[in-house]
Amino acid sequence: MKYFFYCLIISLFTLPSCNKKVNSPVEATEEVENILKIDTEFLLRKTEQALLKKEDFILEVLDIKDSRCPVGVNCIRAGEIIFTLSMRHKGKEKKTQLAYPPQGKDLVNKTSFNNYTIELVRPNQPNHPQKIDVKDLGGLFIIYKN
Repeated sequence: MKYFFYCLIISLFTLPSCNKKVNSPVEATEEVENILKIDTEFLLRKTEQALLKKEDFILEVLDIKDSRCPVGVNCIRAGEIIFTLSMRHKGKEKKTQLAYPPQGKDLVNKTSFNNYTIELVRPNQPNHPQKIDVKDLGGLFIIYKN
């Protein structure tokens, strides 16, 4: 009976320590679903992240604004789709917007950050007669190393 109580007391002190998380370099990016390669096209939707694992570079779509003219509607201007992005690399962060189609110096489809160029190739959805649900909308991107 004494043996049982000793085992019980020891287990009460040792079992809680088994639940502690071990810090790892990837812990901050556990929710990242897309592991990327340089110079390869990939799809990102709103709130999704992508990781260049060897480079410790994270790209996240924070917001998408779609003002493109729907098919079959006469609009004064064609409109654009704008992606608000967050880029993180080696402790630095940059937030920017990329647009499709690019229009002058204010609405661009490329940006540079810490020796990387991020390009918005095109949206994954063309214009539709009906409004597209933002959760289905995304962008095809490529990351180049400069």
